[in-house]
Formats: sequence, C-alpha cells, structure tokens
Amino acid sequence: KSPRVSTILLFRIQLAKPQLPMADVTVAEAALAAVPGGAQASSSTQSVNVASETGVSAKETKGGKAEQAKKEATSAPTQELGPPPAELSKEQLAKMSKEERTAYHQARRQAAPKADAKQQLTKAERAKKMEEERKIKEDSKAAAGAGQKEREELLKELKDQGLSVDQARDLMNEMLKDREQADDGVGDVEEDEAEDYFSCVKSWMAANDQELPDNPVSDFNLKVRFQGHNDTTPPDHIAAILHVITEQGCCACGLDAKTQPAAVAKKLEPAMTKWATVLKAFWKKIDDTLTGLDAIMRGIQEGTAALVSVPESGRACGVVGCLMALRDTDMIEDEDLLTACRRAESRPKVMERFIEFLEAELEDEDEDED
Repeated sequence: KSPRVSTILLFRIQLAKPQLPMADVTVAEAALAAVPGGAQASSSTQSVNVASETGVSAKETKGGKAEQAKKEATSAPTQELGPPPAELSKEQLAKMSKEERTAYHQARRQAAPKADAKQQLTKAERAKKMEEERKIKEDSKAAAGAGQKEREELLKELKDQGLSVDQARDLMNEMLKDREQADDGVGDVEEDEAEDYFSCVKSWMAANDQELPDNPVSDFNLKVRFQGHNDTTPPDHIAAILHVITEQGCCACGLDAKTQPAAVAKKLEPAMTKWATVLKAFWKKIDDTLTGLDAIMRGIQEGTAALVSVPESGRACGVVGCLMALRDTDMIEDEDLLTACRRAESRPKVMERFIEFLEAELEDEDEDED
C-alpha cells in the first residue's frame, strides 16, 4: 500500500503488458490507481513508457525542451522594461543573499538607458563640421592678437605720459582688471546702450569742459578708446567730437529757420577753439585725407540732425556755420574744406553759397601768388 510498492507493481504490470490480456492490464491499473500515491506513479511511468515507445531518451527529451524554450525566447517580442529598482543602501544590500543582490544589480543595469549609438556623418557634414572648428580657432587667434595689440598700445600711451615701464605695466593691469570687472557686472541692455562710443566721448568732453588735461590725446585714449572702444580710429574721434560741439552750440544759439550761418559760427567759436588742439592732433594721425574730410562732414551733419525740432533750412545753416567756425581754427586748408563740401550728399542753397565763397577765396589766393 505504500507508494514505493505501488510504483514497483506498476512497472511489473507495464513489463507484463505484452503477455497479459488487455482487460487484465486495465483492471490492474485501476486497482493501482485506488492506492494512495498510485496515480502519481502511474503518470510518471506512463511518461517513461512514452519515451521508450518513441525511442527518445529522457536526456534527449530534456535537451529538446531547452532548445524549444530558447527559440521561443528569441522569437518572442522584447518586453519594455519597467522603472529601475530603487537604489538600496550598503546596509540593505548586506542583508540580501548573493542571488538577490545579483538579481538587483542585473535589473538596474537592464533598466538603465543605453547611450545612443554614435551618429554617422556624411562626407559633407564632416567637411562642414571641420570648417566650423577651423573658423572657431581662427576667431580665437584673432581675438588673442587684438588683445595683445591693445595691451601694447595702452602700455605705449602710459609710457608717453612719463611713467616708467614697471609703473605703466602695473597701471595697465589695474585698468584691464577694472574693465573686466565692469564687463562682468553689466547685464542690462539699457546699460550697454548708455555706454556706447558717442556717450563716452560726450562724458569725457563734459569732464574736461573747464580745463583740458596736459596730454588730451593720451587721456582720451585711456578714458574713452581703451574702455571697450579700441576698434575706433582718429576719423571716428573727430566725427564724435564735432558732433558734440555742433549739437550743443546750435542748441545754445536757438537755431531756427531764420538763423544765419555767421551767427552760428560766432556762437561755436569758443568751443571750436578750445577743442582745436585735440582735433588737430587726431587730424595728423589720418593718412587718407578724403576719409578725414568725410568724417568732418559726417560729425557736423549728425550734430545738426540731432535737433529734430529745427526745420531743415535751419539745420543747413547750422552745418555751414560750424564749417565756418572750423575754418577759423586753421585745422584744414580751404581747398580741403571745399572738397569736403563738394563730397557732401546734401547740398542745399546755403551750402552752394559757401562753396562759391571758398572758390572765390582760392582764386584770390592764386592771384596774390601771381
């Protein structure tokens, strides 16, 4: 009645099947099934018999099942991995078994996002990327060269003021350091616009309105040009200074449509005489005369254009009056001044009359020489 006895009995029945009639075998199996554990033994034995009848061993059957499971795993669609397990502390991991730790780390590795494969670039894309990198390197070299040139010019200006090499270098480093700190602190667009080149020139002129510094050109370079405007040139300096003189002088004389150029010239004479030293110094630094003449005309016209409430005829008189005041400083010859007027884009009647005046003066000079 024990399961072991039942199993042995069932094996004997199976071995005796060829000799026993079918009815006897069925009765024997039914009787064995009634014994506790007999059904389980019967099932196991039937499995063995099936393997025996088909000629496949138990080992081969096991290998076939493993191969079939492998194929099913390969062909099955990949399931989306869920979120990675929560990260555990060292103490929590120490309490886990080796198998649990292995499963934990494997689950976290599988759930971790995989890095994207490196994108393959086409030949054109690679060439474009190389060109961009080359331009970046060239821009960096150019910026470094411009910075070095600025330092050399600033050092020369400081030495021209009578400082020793060490003193000039120390002062230069302090100035550059202050500028970097100021650049780091500027964040608003309005502040950037308020510190444009023209505003710096206007502030410098206002600071020296009572008395010019001993070396105004060096002082201008230090306090205006080297304060973020190192790319400006002498023509830019002349244009900006004349802009300030013209705008302030014309505004002070109450310029309108009835104002005569001579009245404007008389009003501008003190300021023009005062700043003539600076204007002449910058004029000598200009190699191309036509560039300097265009800068003179541009600065004066921009100064009158700033007076938007004044009619066009009044602004034209202001331009001629400023040219007359500039002529009295002997900064440029009448021939160059005539060229500047002829090159002006706008030539109203008052400008034409001034051109005729200059031509007559040049003719008289030629007759006197003869």
